[in-house]
Amino acid sequence: VAWVVGAENDRLIVDTPLDGESAETHVEVVRVVPCPHFNNISELRLWPVTGRHQQLRRHCAEALGAPIVNEEAALFEKAA
Repeated sequence: VAWVVGAENDRLIVDTPLDGESAETHVEVVRVVPCPHFNNISELRLWPVTGRHQQLRRHCAEALGAPIVNEEAALFEKAA
C-alpha cells in the first residue's frame, strides 16, 4: 500500500517502459481522502508485474504524475 498524490481511477494498468525495458504495474485505488497539504491523497495497492529498478516509485511519479508521499525530491520534480 502506498500513499500518493492525485490518482483518479479505481483500477488501471501502467505499461510504461523504464530505461528502455518493458515495465508493467497494476494499480488499485483503495480510497481517496482530503489532505491539507496536497488537496487529496489516494491510498493505492500496487502490484509490479515486472521487476524493474524502482518500478513502483517511478511509475507513480513519472507515468501517473502522482509521486509517493515523502518520496525523493527528484521524483516529485519529475511528476510536476
